[in-house]
Order: sequence, then structure tokens, then C-alpha cells
Amino acid sequence: GAHDLPAVIADWVLCLSVFTHIDRPDRQAYLEAFLTRASNLLVDIIPGSGLGDVELWTADQRQFEADFEAAGWQLRASTEDVNYDANDRVYYWLTPRPRR
Repeated sequence: GAHDLPAVIADWVLCLSVFTHIDRPDRQAYLEAFLTRASNLLVDIIPGSGLGDVELWTADQRQFEADFEAAGWQLRASTEDVNYDANDRVYYWLTPRPRR
């Protein structure tokens, strides 16, 4: 899980096709863990209700955006890809929110 990640500091963490297959508490834990390890995070989700052909196939987009903001990330850019494997995906480039 997120608590087992090595204490490595990196410029980027790429987390593609992962956050749509884990539940919300795990997504929140990874968002918090990545914040202490990277200055950039690229992550994708398949927007939806959290249900689908495969358990946890989708993630609620508004909920995910609230979770990354609560963890301390800010949105740098996002884009939608509607041509990949018949599932719409939203890609997020996140950076740590400046500390006050």
C-alpha cells in the first residue's frame, strides 16, 4: 500500500491506469504519500460512479479532484482522452500547492 512506498524523492511520479482500480481511501493515501516524494504527479482516472464491468473501474471525477486538493496538490493541467480503449480518461498534471 501507500505506506510501503520507498522514501525516494523524484521529479515525477506517473500513476496511470491505477487510481481507477483502487478504492477512495487508498487513492487518498497514495495522493498524500506522493506529495512527500515528488514535485509533479501525472495520474489518470476513468470518470464514473466507481462501478462498471470491473469492480472500481471508474472514479467520481469531482470527488477525485476534491481529494487531490485536500491532499495538498494543485492542478497544473488536465485533458480528456476519448479515443483510448473506448473508455474516456481524464489525465491530471498535479504539483504541490505552495505552502503558506
